[in-house]
Amino acid sequence: MIDEQLRDYARRTSSASRLCAEDVLVRARRSHRRRVAALSAVSALVLVAAVAVVMRPSVARPPVPAITGAAPDGCVVQPLPLPVGVTGGSVSTADPTGRYVIGTPFPDDDMAPAVTILWTDGTPGLLPTGFRATAVNASGLVAGTRGLLEARRAAVIRGGAVVDLPAPDGAATTDVVAVNARGEIAGIAYFPGSPDPSARAVVWPAGQGKPRLLQAGGKDTYAAGIADDGTVVGTIGSREHPYRWAATGSGSALPLPSGYRGGEGQALTGDWAIGTASTSRGGEDGKAELTARTVVVRWNLRTGALDHGFRVAPASVFTDGTLAGRVGKDEPGLWRDGVAVPLPMLTGGTRGAAATVIGDGHTVAGWSATAGGLPAPVIWRGC
Repeated sequence: MIDEQLRDYARRTSSASRLCAEDVLVRARRSHRRRVAALSAVSALVLVAAVAVVMRPSVARPPVPAITGAAPDGCVVQPLPLPVGVTGGSVSTADPTGRYVIGTPFPDDDMAPAVTILWTDGTPGLLPTGFRATAVNASGLVAGTRGLLEARRAAVIRGGAVVDLPAPDGAATTDVVAVNARGEIAGIAYFPGSPDPSARAVVWPAGQGKPRLLQAGGKDTYAAGIADDGTVVGTIGSREHPYRWAATGSGSALPLPSGYRGGEGQALTGDWAIGTASTSRGGEDGKAELTARTVVVRWNLRTGALDHGFRVAPASVFTDGTLAGRVGKDEPGLWRDGVAVPLPMLTGGTRGAAATVIGDGHTVAGWSATAGGLPAPVIWRGC
């Protein structure tokens, strides 16, 4: 019922906001899951109020702009094999080498026990039901979230079994968003509160001991990615400002383009972070959010360089600053060297998305629709 409400709301508001209706729905679902997952100690009346709040669409994703370049010669798309009994799916992430790839079968029901596909050297397998993998590193450490709603717990796969990560004292629920090469895991912990629960970005050390909370002047904090040196990028407040934390735990706001007041930090690889900047500030009324201008932003954390206005709706950033995501009319593509580059789709496919660049920088994982309309996990090579 809630999902249908979100779908209907996305349809009714996307035209005015210039957002893709499907993107609004996806963002609203994620926001809904994140908020509801924190409510284990909150009454039913507060739960209803929280759902009402998150039904407002997020402005965190600009519309997908036009293509400006072409795929390089020799760029080919190849379907990934699926486990027995699975007829479709997508790729969500992979380790930097591409040896380990994580995906989701189709259809994927947010309210049912999760199912995750893990490809190891191209061979697919299913992880334990009820565990949704969200991150993997080159050592094969798979991290994610076990359970649904108020039962959600950050967890890892260890010896083929799901093992919960220790929660911060007083936390009601926990989620994982990223893992680095050292085995440090970034995530979010939710704490009961009234009228709303609070959130804190957390880092579990290598070995998954007691997590460290990342603070920002008493505001809610959300982690989105963790670099190999322990730097974390995320957001403070409700899309109030993109933020970074050093490995020591000290934090600072990421700069925004002139005229922009808020935004989110959404991903991090090496020196590069990506997110959004908005002319509205998180927490403002729905009208301000719907009429706001939003742009994709890329930060170089080493040099301090700030770029924005990319012609791609990115899902991730590579170590050389390449962005992977969608271009054109829901087509998979990259932003590389100032050009939006479409990637080829499976025969008959008309939609897709690149999830992440891996390996040599010319290999990409993601999904493409088939001639029959089903999504299929794919790898692009030579791109």
